[in-house]
Amino acid sequence: MEVAPLIADILNKHQVKVTFFAANERTKTGDGSLGTHWAGWWKARAAEGHEFASHTWDHTYWRADVLGAPPNFKVRPSAGPSEGKDFTWTAKQYCDEIGKSSARLEEITGKKPLPLFRAPGGKTSPRLLAAAKACGYAHVGWSPAGFWATSFSASNTPMTYC
Repeated sequence: MEVAPLIADILNKHQVKVTFFAANERTKTGDGSLGTHWAGWWKARAAEGHEFASHTWDHTYWRADVLGAPPNFKVRPSAGPSEGKDFTWTAKQYCDEIGKSSARLEEITGKKPLPLFRAPGGKTSPRLLAAAKACGYAHVGWSPAGFWATSFSASNTPMTYC
């Protein structure tokens, strides 16, 4: 979030609308990127017409599928109170992690986030993507250049994600 104000200024200057994928990560100022301190920043981006989607709540990395049914996953949050700890989650727990970020974004912006998520580090599996799809979330992958990506909507309108 340190460069967030600069990014907002550049987007406004060039009249570019993006979809922000957000997780509640630690910041140098405030109580996390989706905390109270940064809520006004997100609300201002909503007023400018940007879109929002989940990047999981605690920036939780998929590590591996656990074989068997139902689908379970080894995960490791890189933020929050469980940072750096390994867990085995059910598909529902992973969906709840995606949904928590979406719910917080809607709470602070007043705008319903898109039914999308971007997995931290771009780490996924077909089983994880199927689980997320079953709870209403489509995955937006990473571009070869890193966290910036551009795709086109059904109306052939460019959509930039960051």
